[in-house]
Amino acid sequence: MRSQEVKRVWHWMNNDLSTPRTELNNLAICPWIRKYKDRIGVVEVEGLKTPIKNSLDMLKPMGLIASVLIFPKDTSIWKIRRAADQLLELEHYDWAELLINDPSALGLYRGLYTGYRHRPLVIVQDHHILKSARHTLRKNGYYKSAQA
Repeated sequence: MRSQEVKRVWHWMNNDLSTPRTELNNLAICPWIRKYKDRIGVVEVEGLKTPIKNSLDMLKPMGLIASVLIFPKDTSIWKIRRAADQLLELEHYDWAELLINDPSALGLYRGLYTGYRHRPLVIVQDHHILKSARHTLRKNGYYKSAQA
C-alpha cells in the first residue's frame, strides 16, 4: 500500500512534471515519466547516506531507470547535499546523477525546475540515460525555451 506522500509524489510527477508547457516549446519538464513509470521507484526514507547508497546500489539490479527518495520534511537540504556529494565521490558511482529538490527553492535551480513543495527529494538516475535524454531535448529546443 502506498503512503499518502508517495501518492502525492506520483501525482506531482504524472501531472506537474509530465504535462507539456508552452514556455518549454510544448514539452514537459520531464517528458519521459509516463513512458517509464513502471521503471521508477518512489519511497519515503529516514536517514541520509544509507537510503541514498541503497538506491544507488539497487537501481540497476532492480531494472529501474530512476528512484525518488522522499525525505522527512525537517531534513536539512545541506545535509542531503553533503551526503550525496560524499557518495558520488566514490568511484563506483560515477554512472549516477542525483537531482536534489529543495522544497523551499523558487523557480529554476541550476536550470532545473522541479517545484515539489512538500518534502525534500533526491532523484537518483543513470547519468548516461540523462545525457541521451538531454541531447534529444536540446535538439527540440527545450533548453532554449527554458532559458528565455
